[in-house]
Amino acid sequence: MSTRIALRRSTSLEAALASGTVNRMEVQETNRSIDVLVQTLEARERSRLNERSAAADRTVMQTRRVVLIGTQIAIGIVVAAVIVVGREIGRRAAATRAAIEKERLLVQFMEALPIGLVVGGHQGEVVYANSAAKDLLGVDAKAGSKYDQVLDVYVEGTDQKYPLERWPLVRALRGESTTLTDMEIRRGGASIPMEVTGAPILNEHGEVQNAIVAFSDISE
Repeated sequence: MSTRIALRRSTSLEAALASGTVNRMEVQETNRSIDVLVQTLEARERSRLNERSAAADRTVMQTRRVVLIGTQIAIGIVVAAVIVVGREIGRRAAATRAAIEKERLLVQFMEALPIGLVVGGHQGEVVYANSAAKDLLGVDAKAGSKYDQVLDVYVEGTDQKYPLERWPLVRALRGESTTLTDMEIRRGGASIPMEVTGAPILNEHGEVQNAIVAFSDISE
């Protein structure tokens, strides 16, 4: 900028001196005024540039600070989520192990009982039968087999099949708890009178999930 001004000023002054319209003292005074003006303009321009540069630096610093804070917050959230999820997984794993252990102990307990136990489902299937039930009934009551085929029962003292709708197992699936003493099974040509007790097994909502029946030999 100052170079362009100087070139224009030199050309104009040479022409003025040549024509005699101005003297050299006036030219020198004019030059000094122009130099001061140019220096003032350049100083103002440098000041504006410095202010803009400083503002840009402040904006960059603020942006970096915001990004850094956001990153730290995001990392904190992720770490907290990992901790919570890890604790929940651990809690569920512990609960699963506890449930498996309880189930194992319950099976051991039922296997040790001297009475026959059969758990039945809504589809007419055997869910579980302990060793005493298999020995007492004289059949292998495997899980998944139909209990109306496994349990060959009669009305005591007759050749009449015990009505299916009156079975304690079937009634327990309807939510009833019953005990019968007029039921007998046939095994090896012998009739064995039984005391049979049935009860529903409820889920956490109070709904019948399965039914359990206990068989006891009352022949003696």
